[in-house]
Amino acid sequence: MDSARKLAEEWIAAWNARDLEAVMSHYAPEVAFESPRVAAAFQATKGQVGSPDGLLRGVVALRPYFAQGISALPDLRLELKQVLEGPPGGWYGVQYTRETGATVLETVRLAAAEPAAVGGSGGGGGQLQIVEARVFYEHVC
Repeated sequence: MDSARKLAEEWIAAWNARDLEAVMSHYAPEVAFESPRVAAAFQATKGQVGSPDGLLRGVVALRPYFAQGISALPDLRLELKQVLEGPPGGWYGVQYTRETGATVLETVRLAAAEPAAVGGSGGGGGQLQIVEARVFYEHVC
């Protein structure tokens, strides 16, 4: 649980710093990311970012979505509220509030990163990364 809390704190700090590379470092290459905002972004950008079903697979698909969010939301600010332990298999709930005051809950499954994914051999095998995420919003913005 401590390592999940640490990951959540670092992830929030990366978003607040508007550091796309730091945000992306928390996601496994094969991540599955699902959010109603992904579908909303798809509509708002006329299909340039996101997907119509709200599901993005892999960091290659996730990166432009997050980059667009950082660009479009200059006042974005997240505040971590709690990290909840979930079912076996590395599941956690991460609850935070946005600059708008809206509550967000992300359910994430964490797994140890492969050494090559975190900088090559000897470079951090065992570091946790998000392999699945589902996002729930109080208000989809």
